[in-house]
Amino acid sequence: MMIAVMALLMLPVAHALSYSAVFNYEGNTFILEDIMVIGAAPAPPSSGNDYTARILSSGGAVLFETTFNLPTEGLYSIPLDKSMAERSHPARKTSFDLLLPYYSNAKTLQILKDGSLLFEADLAAFSICNEDGKCDASESPDACPRDCTCGNGNCETSESYHSCSTDCASGRPDSYCDSLADGTCDPDCGAGEDSDCEEKSQAGNMLYLLLGMVLVGGAAAIALRNRKK
Repeated sequence: MMIAVMALLMLPVAHALSYSAVFNYEGNTFILEDIMVIGAAPAPPSSGNDYTARILSSGGAVLFETTFNLPTEGLYSIPLDKSMAERSHPARKTSFDLLLPYYSNAKTLQILKDGSLLFEADLAAFSICNEDGKCDASESPDACPRDCTCGNGNCETSESYHSCSTDCASGRPDSYCDSLADGTCDPDCGAGEDSDCEEKSQAGNMLYLLLGMVLVGGAAAIALRNRKK
C-alpha cells in the first residue's frame, strides 16, 4: 500500500490526490466499506450541512474539514403518489462516497455531528510522514518538512554542524570537521585540524609520562630496598 501511495506522489503536481472513502449508513451508524488514495481532485469544502468530515495530522492538528448531508428519501401520501410528496428526510439506509484531499501526514479521519464524534478511521497506512521529529527512510524534506527540515531537533544523515548547527552539535560525528576550540575533539577532523584533539593528545601523553615515572620510581624503590637487605 505504501509503495502505491509513493508511486502516486511521483505524479506531476497537476495530478491531485484524494482519499476515496466509501461508507454504508444504517441505523445511525457509519460503516467504512473501503478507502483508498486515488489520483483525482477532491471535492471542494462546504459548510452548513448536518455532518462534518475532519482529517487530523499525526500531531493532532486539523488538516481539513468539510460538511456533508446524507442522501434523502421522500415521504409520500397514501396511496403512494410521487407527485404528492410532502417533504424528504435522511435515508435510514444508504451508501455514499466522500472524496477528501490527501495529506502525507494524515493520521485520522473523523465524522461528527453537532460536535459529537460518530466515526473514526486510522489513515496512517496511507501516510508517509509520522511527525516523530526524525527523517525516516520513506520521508523527504518536500513531503515531510517537519521531520526532515533543519530545526527538528535531530541531526539527520544529510545534516552537519556546518549545514544545521541547530540540530548538529559541535564535535559529533557528522562528516564535517568544525575545528572549533570547544574542548571536544571532532572525530571528523584529521591530524592538526582540531586544536582540541592536540590538547587531548598532549594531555594523554602527559598522563602516560607521569604513569611511567611512577612505575620507574616504584621499581627503583623496590630495588634499593632489596639491596639494603
